[in-house]
Amino acid sequence: MSQGPDESGSHLNVSTDPPSVGRASLKSRIRQFVFDIVALKILLLGIIVAVLFLVSLYFSGDVSEVQGTKLRIVAVVFFFRVFQYHVAAMVLVAALVALLVRFRKIGVFAGSLALVLFLPLIRSYVPKSPAPIGGPTLKIYSANLYTRNRDGEAVIRSIRAEDPDVIVLMEVTSWSYDLLMREFGQTYPNLHRPFYNGGGVVMSRVPFREDARVVRLPGNHTRIPVVFNLGGKELALYPVHLLSPGKLSLIAEHREQMREFLEIASHERRPMVIVGDCNMTPLTPNFAALERVGFRSTWQLAGFGAGNTWGPRWWPTLNKLPGVQIDQMLIHPPLTAKSHHVGLDTGSDHRPIVAEIGFAK
Repeated sequence: MSQGPDESGSHLNVSTDPPSVGRASLKSRIRQFVFDIVALKILLLGIIVAVLFLVSLYFSGDVSEVQGTKLRIVAVVFFFRVFQYHVAAMVLVAALVALLVRFRKIGVFAGSLALVLFLPLIRSYVPKSPAPIGGPTLKIYSANLYTRNRDGEAVIRSIRAEDPDVIVLMEVTSWSYDLLMREFGQTYPNLHRPFYNGGGVVMSRVPFREDARVVRLPGNHTRIPVVFNLGGKELALYPVHLLSPGKLSLIAEHREQMREFLEIASHERRPMVIVGDCNMTPLTPNFAALERVGFRSTWQLAGFGAGNTWGPRWWPTLNKLPGVQIDQMLIHPPLTAKSHHVGLDTGSDHRPIVAEIGFAK
């Protein structure tokens, strides 16, 4: 017996859609939900990175004494600036993902942010035109040899490839010191043993003198420069191995070291050269503090490309990514740079830097 209309005259509402259509619709809704979550996370990432970037601009050049919450903020800013290009690469990947899942506005926002973060790196590939040098030059080689390094052949090969006038080395152990004296002692007879973190040595075939003048520093100690004479003009070279900011207290001390050099610069009447393992990149607030009083790195003046100098040996891939340039040679006018490049591997987690400097015409 067939079923007719019910007493109200209406028919029963029975779906005629096949089960596969319902399942497809459910999968589509789940996929869209996942895409929404991904897009939201990309948007939050972009906002956080944008805020960090703006805060870093606020603290640019600030090395004042801080503690507590403010110290934690400047620590975050410092490391954000150290790894800015790596953050930019992450944001760029996120932008591509946002475009892939069809969230165009979020993708454009993240991509634009990545471009802003990459701008200093892009500019580093623009050829430089440093001021010409009038008179003799000084070719300086600087490297952190790493205390556990035992690759003597690499150290010798790297230095000989450059044939520098002055060698400035950090983390010099008794093993590496004996190696240096054996291989280069006669060619570079002028020696200076600076007192800084990890030990070091300055070797030169050009005569210099250790300065006896003392500048009283906030840390209640002194830094002794070596003074060179170039064509009748003196320059004061300060070898450094600044503290590695691995924890909050060391970040505070690194800022104190910047204040020390600002104090030295206010008293130093000769053009200064600060060279060594500075444990800061050119984008950090600490570096900007020196820029504000006239310092420029030889890489800024005459370098080309990212200028990587550091990558942990336990993560070789990181050393291939741009931006971790923590070994510096900073000079003050009227000094200028004729050239700057990264030298051959020494077996350390640092790459050496080599620059030729002199007085501008």
